[in-house]
Amino acid sequence: MCRAVCRFTKKITKEILNRVSFCFIILSTDLILKWQRCSIMSDMLVIGKILKAHGVRGDVKITPITADVERFRYLENVTVKPGSPGERKFAVKSIKFISGGRYIILGLEGISTMEEADALRNLYIHVSEDESIELVEGAYFIHQLVGLRVIDQQGKQIGIVKEVMDTPANDVLVCTVVAGFACDSDEFMVPFIEDADCDVDLENGTVRVSMDFVVS
Repeated sequence: MCRAVCRFTKKITKEILNRVSFCFIILSTDLILKWQRCSIMSDMLVIGKILKAHGVRGDVKITPITADVERFRYLENVTVKPGSPGERKFAVKSIKFISGGRYIILGLEGISTMEEADALRNLYIHVSEDESIELVEGAYFIHQLVGLRVIDQQGKQIGIVKEVMDTPANDVLVCTVVAGFACDSDEFMVPFIEDADCDVDLENGTVRVSMDFVVS
C-alpha cells in the first residue's frame, strides 16, 4: 500500500489532476526553474501565451513562459498553437519588452489589425526544440520526464510518469501504477523535491524515488 507522507505540506486533490499542463524544469543540484504549464508537444516548446491584441496595428501582448525572457530578443519565427484549422507559423517583425520584461509585445508578419491579433488571444507561442535554450548539465525538459519508468530504491518498477504538475509548494510527478505494485488507486504522486531522492536517468529511461514520499 502506498504510504502517505506528513511532510507533503499541501493536500493534492483530484481536481488538480484535471489541469492541462506543460512545464519546463531544470534540476541541477538544488536549483529548480519552472515554466508555467500548457499543453505537452513532442517537438515544440512553449515560451509564451498571447494575452490580447496590443494597439490597432496587429501586435499581440504576450506573457513569457520561459526561464530566460531574453530569448525573445532573438526570435525570427514562431508557431502559434492550438488554432483553427491548426498551427499557424509567423515571421517575427518586431519585439518590445514592457514592464521590465514581464510582458512582451510581438509584431507578427501577416497580422496587421486589432481584430486579427485578438483572434490569437489565449493561444500559445511555440518554438522548435532546436531553437530552445541550451540546457546545463543535469537539466531536462518535461517531455523527457513523461513516460519514464518510476522505480523504487531497490530498482523495482512501480509506475510510469504520466505528467508533472505544479502545486504551490513544489512540482509533483503524477504516475500510472504498473502491474505488481499494490496501490489504492491506478495513480500515485511523488513530490519532485530533493528530500524525495528523485534521481532521473534519461539514458536508462528511469526516475528513482523514495517510497516514503509516494502518495496515492
